[in-house]
Amino acid sequence: MSVFDKAELADALLSEIGDALFLLDPDTDRLLEVNPVALRLTGFSRAEVLQLSATQLLRFEVSGGAQRLRAAMTNAVAFQGQDGCALRTKSDDWLPVSLTVSS
Repeated sequence: MSVFDKAELADALLSEIGDALFLLDPDTDRLLEVNPVALRLTGFSRAEVLQLSATQLLRFEVSGGAQRLRAAMTNAVAFQGQDGCALRTKSDDWLPVSLTVSS
């Protein structure tokens, strides 16, 4: 598979996955890419959402949630199907979500 084919495959997978997907840099907490489902769910445009950090986009209803998220992003600690998370929308509403992190 050529490099072009790999990039095309990655774009297709990003577009076709049924869950909201946020790709971020754990060192900077900045979003690098989002899929169309994430845009529909949040109401932000791609340009708008890429200006946000993960901490601006997610909040945790449980104590220590942000620290567990940071550990999962940087150390491959298990963080699957975590409830008690909320996703910010453009209208500043917060949607309850189940969060899974993979590094």
